[in-house]
Amino acid sequence: MFFRKLSRTRGLGSVHPSPISRCLLAGGIAVLLFAIFTLVDREFAFELNLGLYDDSDHAEIFYTLRDDPFHPRRSNRWTTRSDHTLNLMWAYRGLETPRRIRVDPRASPGRLYVGPLRVSGAGGDIELNGYDLLQWIQDPHQLELVSAERNKVVFRALGSDPHFHIRIPKDLNWPGIRWWMPRVAFAFVFGAITWLALQTGAAWLRRTSPRLHAHLRDVRIGHWTLVLLACAALTYQVSLQITDRHIVGDAIQNLRAAHNIYLHNTFSHRDGDDLIPTNFREPLPPFVTGAYLKLASLNGGQWSFEQLRSSELSRLVKLSNLIWVFLGLLATWLLAQHLLRSHFAAMLVTGFVFWFTFHTPRLVDTLYTELPAATLLLWTAYALLMATQRRSLLLFLAAGLLLGLLTLTKAAFLFVGAVAIPLIGVLLLLSGKTSRASWLRGGVLPSLTMLVGLSVLVAPWMVRNHLLLGDLEISQRAAVVYGRAVLNQMSAEEIKGVFYLYGPHLYQRIVAGTTLADLGDDFERGGRWQRLNRGASTFALSDREARHAGRPENAVSFHHFVSAEGVAFHRQLKESGHPNPDAATNDHFRDQGMRMILEQPGRHLMMSVPFFWKGFWSFRHVHIPFAPVHWQQEIVEIVNLLSGLALFGLFVLGVLRLRLDWVAVTLLPVGMLLLHALFTHNIPRYSVAAHPLMLLALAVVVAGLLQHLWTRLRHDAPGARNPSVPTMANHSTRRPDHPLPGS
Repeated sequence: MFFRKLSRTRGLGSVHPSPISRCLLAGGIAVLLFAIFTLVDREFAFELNLGLYDDSDHAEIFYTLRDDPFHPRRSNRWTTRSDHTLNLMWAYRGLETPRRIRVDPRASPGRLYVGPLRVSGAGGDIELNGYDLLQWIQDPHQLELVSAERNKVVFRALGSDPHFHIRIPKDLNWPGIRWWMPRVAFAFVFGAITWLALQTGAAWLRRTSPRLHAHLRDVRIGHWTLVLLACAALTYQVSLQITDRHIVGDAIQNLRAAHNIYLHNTFSHRDGDDLIPTNFREPLPPFVTGAYLKLASLNGGQWSFEQLRSSELSRLVKLSNLIWVFLGLLATWLLAQHLLRSHFAAMLVTGFVFWFTFHTPRLVDTLYTELPAATLLLWTAYALLMATQRRSLLLFLAAGLLLGLLTLTKAAFLFVGAVAIPLIGVLLLLSGKTSRASWLRGGVLPSLTMLVGLSVLVAPWMVRNHLLLGDLEISQRAAVVYGRAVLNQMSAEEIKGVFYLYGPHLYQRIVAGTTLADLGDDFERGGRWQRLNRGASTFALSDREARHAGRPENAVSFHHFVSAEGVAFHRQLKESGHPNPDAATNDHFRDQGMRMILEQPGRHLMMSVPFFWKGFWSFRHVHIPFAPVHWQQEIVEIVNLLSGLALFGLFVLGVLRLRLDWVAVTLLPVGMLLLHALFTHNIPRYSVAAHPLMLLALAVVVAGLLQHLWTRLRHDAPGARNPSVPTMANHSTRRPDHPLPGS
């Protein structure tokens, strides 16, 4: 492999560092790691009290990380009320730290007051009131000073764009020498002593038990210790991204189920006197979170649902995500090392995946199921990779069991597995040059073994649902098919809106000023794309009211129209005394959605193209250090595009060339992305679980291109010989290294 060749060096002779040199080196490495982890996630906190004396309005805070102009992508916004003091709290964590802050206290003329101001960083804390705060306020625009009181500064806004700046002192974001010295010294001593202890222990073990010492050396215990410590350190960095921000959206239902498991040992999304078993969501993530809450509360105390949802305890419950983060990072390293055959490349790829996925608050600072799904997708891909290369039935069983866990996290994988399992069997037969007498052992038996592993975990949950609810489905989410069938009815103009609304910024720039772009009010009431707008709008409140009232005729957007239909039908069943209105509503809309799709299959397939586009552009809220603010999202979108092309490209090439290693790591994410495009409304969040494997596929492609370039350069070099250079193709799984028993 390219990375293995790159890491080889040739010296004039063997150099054996002395024990003292190695001790100093270990201490230096410890200091370096400490400095990296300290600087990567420096925290800056800004807190300002703001009040209005008259009408309600909104406030906004902008920030810059260097001396760049202020940009809407780096801002936070609040709604303010008259005669009410609002605490504008905002925190930033990253490699860079804010230099300047712009505060827009309101967007209309009127009186206002600010103060006190609190800012904190790695270098200390500052609190300012009254006259001291006034000295920090720079470049006031459309603001007239009224008074500087003991606890606040009063202004009068004179226009529609009043604002002022605050410059952050450099020493506030950088710890002083007194902070660094004891910590650096401790890191150095800790690293040196740890190395000495390990060396002493190894020497003692070599003398007292040579056989055990040789065994530990063979299994590379030191190597695995470093990998686990690195994953643990990265997991700690992720914990800094988890806040006490309230749990909202669909994550509330996962929290409700976890809370009922924690308190009542019952899987249900209901509460109070209405607590009965349900299957509204997939069970595995809530069970893990519920078990975590049971362990966290062993010291006493009992937490209510509202405490966990909307208080400082929200961070406590979201820390359960660190289990998935650690396992996901470890699986990423294993896959990267196995595919690229280089520890150095595995380290780079794991860091790359860490920064673009596991390090993002969007994935870890919530209780959505995309994080558990991403982790289990990685482990399933790894088990499938090892199984196809070693042709071991035990590994195929492990792959099936992991696919079962993945299905209990995202029910869509039951249908993905229905295609993936037989496809793997066919490719095994084609790649193994299996005789007619051994076709059963070569392809059918591995597929059946995977199916057994999947069934062992999924079947008990389906039986539970059948016995308690009269429903075999894993979760009551099949009605989403009806929503997709309704969306198939959108007009040609609305299809343009899908491409614009969910497309990348690069696309929006290209089509700006044409009929393919928003002309200003297209997403508002009466606009050509109004039915696509499920977010902020002039009709958002009336849409929510129509949804809760079960009046679809009063809803504007597709989203609230479908939801209102569901509410109306469920209410009708409940009033008629139906024993299980939840399951009946789900079954009704699932069947109706499938009927609508089958009535117009061509139209449905055509509409799958814009819905694939909608879910594909899903890399968001990733900060690229030192990149200009106006290119931040564009860089992320380029990575999004390249990683998606790499994923689908590796899958197609893997099938055509019978490269089962490529198929193993791409089959499930490709199936998931296509299934969501075919049968759901496919919001971008649905694709997040595939991000780690998309990035891994990109790394494999880049490594292959670098290897090809390296080979060409060596071949074209003057006087170069043409040795037989091993390539990535040498790792093909066309012939099994370990045949199945009896073959």
